[in-house]
Amino acid sequence: MQFETFTVNGFGKKVSIPVFKFGKDSSKKLIVLGGVHGNEVNGIYNAKKVIDIFSDPKNEALLQGQIICLPVLNVVGFRDQVRTFYRKDLNRSYVSSNPKNFAEKFCMELFKKYFKGADYGLDFHDSGSNYELLPHSRIAPDAPILVEMTKAMKLKFCLVRQASDGMLADFSLKNDLPFLTIESGGARVVNEKFSHQLMDGLVNFLNYYGFLNQSQFDVKMHSKVKFLYARQKYKFENACVVKKFVKLGDRIKKGDLLCKLYDPSSSHEYNVFAKREGYVFSTPMANAIGANQTLCDIALDCCLYNVNANPVLFEIVKI
Repeated sequence: MQFETFTVNGFGKKVSIPVFKFGKDSSKKLIVLGGVHGNEVNGIYNAKKVIDIFSDPKNEALLQGQIICLPVLNVVGFRDQVRTFYRKDLNRSYVSSNPKNFAEKFCMELFKKYFKGADYGLDFHDSGSNYELLPHSRIAPDAPILVEMTKAMKLKFCLVRQASDGMLADFSLKNDLPFLTIESGGARVVNEKFSHQLMDGLVNFLNYYGFLNQSQFDVKMHSKVKFLYARQKYKFENACVVKKFVKLGDRIKKGDLLCKLYDPSSSHEYNVFAKREGYVFSTPMANAIGANQTLCDIALDCCLYNVNANPVLFEIVKI
């Protein structure tokens, strides 16, 4: 294992982040990221798990390539427990030249120093809010390599979306580096179960792409990934107490009971039923929900919407 510090100066600012390197510098290289958004603890935790695994010399000896792990990209946001990096989103700041702010300069130098020339990248995220996301990847339409990487990570779900300007996944793919965005958990709460699943998927990923001794592991792929194309958010106009019934990843049919809520301001109770068929995509971690906050988020795998025409489609259901 090699440890080093990456430092960027510019626009009157200076930031340093830790970098861990495992295995030998060879023609095969994987980048692992966490903490792109400062309030996403599961991304940082999963990157730390990678460090823990390969800090063991026995495990590092199995590597037939190099893993470069950056566990907290956004040290500024993590310090203040906010999403942004000096009020900029690091995952909207990748440019090829002429950076207009420090976030763009940071990302441009980071890409040149570590990402350029790598074979694959894994970028761990979570919801960063009061909600918990089921484990899934996020990919652009017509990106077969990202579908393959999703299967290699043994992920059951994949959200298809159009990339926004400056996103790492979009910028890197245009520069011949497939970077897979992986989401799981949220609300600044570590989800050990999800992390264990992702580390199991990581070992499978490394073996599938030839980073590990092939004789050590059996490769297992999720051949039937559920592709999700839109989301239906259920909201209530008043603050309420929510009793949760459905669980992340549950298959929901139209008319199924999602949850029950109690509005103490009116002393009324409500049953919330599904309006469409889909999968439970996210749920709140708490039982007290503020006015107009999401009670439940159902992701749709049907063909009701054209993802190319509606790249970020949220249908709001008012209760």
